[in-house]
Amino acid sequence: MSLKIDSLERSIQRKEEKWGMEFSTFKRRLAEDDLPGEADSYRVEQDFWEWEEAETLKAHYQEVQAEWT
Repeated sequence: MSLKIDSLERSIQRKEEKWGMEFSTFKRRLAEDDLPGEADSYRVEQDFWEWEEAETLKAHYQEVQAEWT
């Protein structure tokens, strides 16, 4: 479980470095059409879905891990 959480954290960190912000800020700015470059491009949309998935899974795995300890 810890290895999966670590992998998700690395994925999240890569997105944060790429975009220079946390997911909550990215999500808000995407909704407001306030991202640099082509915010409506496939690349941005793909990053959003990958990032959201990583954040969601990390939170879930952390909850499961907390229940086990």
